[in-house]
Amino acid sequence: MPVGGEREARRVLRQELRGCRLAVALVGRETGRRSTVARWEMETALELDLPVLAVNLNGKDGLDQRRCPEVLKGRTVLHVAFARPVVTYALQVWPERYPQARRVGRVDLGVHELG
Repeated sequence: MPVGGEREARRVLRQELRGCRLAVALVGRETGRRSTVARWEMETALELDLPVLAVNLNGKDGLDQRRCPEVLKGRTVLHVAFARPVVTYALQVWPERYPQARRVGRVDLGVHELG
């Protein structure tokens, strides 16, 4: 992608994410490793201080050390299993709980830690 094209793509991405309540990252074997756009999305969501919900496609609840992209590790991110009730609950509560978790420095959270 030409440099000007990359800059424009990032600008549009930032503009779109500003209107979001939270960002969802589907975490699989190659998430953030092969897709430059996926990595940009995660980096931009963090830069904009959006709550990030990492959904583990392998069903693991909590941080998956092997599959989670480095950009999401050690950050105030909620890591959940790919299961409808869990994801539904996380989508409802994480945006409201994120500011407090971030303020007190909680990182790499699992849904069981939300209470």
